[in-house]
Amino acid sequence: MISAMATLTAAVLLGFVLPGYLASILLGSRARFGSAFIISMLVLFYGVLGCDAAGLPITFPTVCVYEGVVTATLAWGVHRTIGWRAVRESIWPRSRKTEGGTAEKRVLLGCTVAAGVMMFLRYLVQPLSGADTPFRWDLLATQILGHGRMDFYPPLRPEDYRIYFFPDAIPPTVSIAYWWLYAAAGRHEPRLTVIAVVLQYACVIALTFRAATRLHSPRAGFLAAAILASSPLFYRALFIGQETGLTALSMAGMLFFLISSDGPRDVQSMVLAGLCGSLGALSREYGWMWIAIGAVVLAWQRKGWAAIAVFAATAAVVAAPWYVRTWLLTGDPFYPLAAGRLFRAATPVYSGFVNMQHELLGLSAMSAENWRELARFLLLGAPLPLVLGPVVGVYEARRWGFLTLAALLLLAVWLQSVPYTQGGFLYSTRVLSAALIPLSLLSAFGLVAISTRSRVGWTVTAAVVLCSSWMLVNALAFPVELDAIPVAGLPKIALQRQVFAYLETRLPALLGRVVPAGTRILSDDAYAHAALQGSPYELVPTWSPEVAFLFDPAIEPAKARRALLERGITAVFFGPQNAMTYFYSKYRYFVEDSRTWTLLARSPETSYLLFALPDPGGPGRP
Repeated sequence: MISAMATLTAAVLLGFVLPGYLASILLGSRARFGSAFIISMLVLFYGVLGCDAAGLPITFPTVCVYEGVVTATLAWGVHRTIGWRAVRESIWPRSRKTEGGTAEKRVLLGCTVAAGVMMFLRYLVQPLSGADTPFRWDLLATQILGHGRMDFYPPLRPEDYRIYFFPDAIPPTVSIAYWWLYAAAGRHEPRLTVIAVVLQYACVIALTFRAATRLHSPRAGFLAAAILASSPLFYRALFIGQETGLTALSMAGMLFFLISSDGPRDVQSMVLAGLCGSLGALSREYGWMWIAIGAVVLAWQRKGWAAIAVFAATAAVVAAPWYVRTWLLTGDPFYPLAAGRLFRAATPVYSGFVNMQHELLGLSAMSAENWRELARFLLLGAPLPLVLGPVVGVYEARRWGFLTLAALLLLAVWLQSVPYTQGGFLYSTRVLSAALIPLSLLSAFGLVAISTRSRVGWTVTAAVVLCSSWMLVNALAFPVELDAIPVAGLPKIALQRQVFAYLETRLPALLGRVVPAGTRILSDDAYAHAALQGSPYELVPTWSPEVAFLFDPAIEPAKARRALLERGITAVFFGPQNAMTYFYSKYRYFVEDSRTWTLLARSPETSYLLFALPDPGGPGRP
């Protein structure tokens, strides 16, 4: 037990703290705590990617050696260029001026700490609760752990899809962080990911505080941090264990280093800002927009073209290798989106579904009721940033216009993501986590401006405390929404683990009763694939090149079915009515051959239907 804890502690320090902290010292970071985690994540990412490129096994000892060499090299650099005595003096100066915090600041600090403690406690009960986390972010981490390699990602070959079901090429920064924790423990333990999530929360809050303090005042810093922490929308974005925690962290770090630079010649701050911006692009494809936002901030502040060039070049150079790798493997750096007509569709079937989904789930398809529901959800999810932030942004446009523009661009990023979010328009709001950073800053500046008198100041603090209390009540039940439960039912749900039907936890037992071991099943259910890990059943995705012939309009249904049976695919598992069902209705095989399928079972959790394919030579032959 002690040995396991020591290994985990060393892994956290080596993977999440030390390399970044030493690099932050060398780069003269004014927020070493925040930049340490960001840079350490980048170092860890490229350690795993380097092993993959070199054909080395991706194991804990291998990456540990790499992390140790990087840390030792950076430590030597600190020793040679700065000296440890100067470093110690910068951390613990002999004469430090201490300023006692006011009661208001202590209350606001208490709000941010309470939110962090709640996140820690609730996460231990319900780790990795995001809707697609089980088949994407967490599954990739466990597959890297189990196989010791990453050449199956992004999946292209039939054998790749046996390991990873979904046609993704999302930069695996989140998954690598989880893999590192699992590898240190020697097993898949989802609760360990609380370390990465709480570190993200602490760094975002700290960097938001530092940015508001730098731009305005310490009081604005405390207010901005508390306003951000009091937003259920921000809490959700981090709690689900996906990329939106890192995108928020990337934005907070980038904004701080951009606005805290000493001018066009402060190259170190531009490099730090670029490193922070690159984390956004290495968290999700839309994170490339962070670089454009950073350029807008620098242009607004008239830092000069040289500063913009250093910042943008740093971010692009650090982020580009993953997308170059994806481009070389798939022909599309943003696989599987096939952006515009510039790149070929490496997965034509899934790309066709994405295009159809874009039409079905686009903003134009939203009804007036949908918009009202969305507005209510957002106002309850981030009342202070989304109400006060835009007002201050418009009223103080000349002074804080760069923050307003940043928020507007981030809003545009969210809007373009809506049609690609199968979880629906409400679930897509997680992408707004980064937008809450500049909006919280604007809100804090506005509240400071109107609360110069003590009585008004305490009224403002009371409003923040009220919002913080609302967030804590939401956190007690999340991922269940408060609207879905009566008030009297809250004590039964609070801090309790919820098992959602879509996880298909009972599917292995169901299959064991109706089909023999070794059965290959055609499906589009990524949750089912995750649930069947370690079972004697294999799910073949409909977008796998192995079954691409099903979407050939010229193929006879009977011939397509024979081809499936020849490949050992003897059953299908599909939802009774969903977006994919509509997509299949456009193809002859699914329309005609589905009439011959024999129903074997219905999932008690999701109502997905399991059918047997009839023998082409038997009585069911069309």
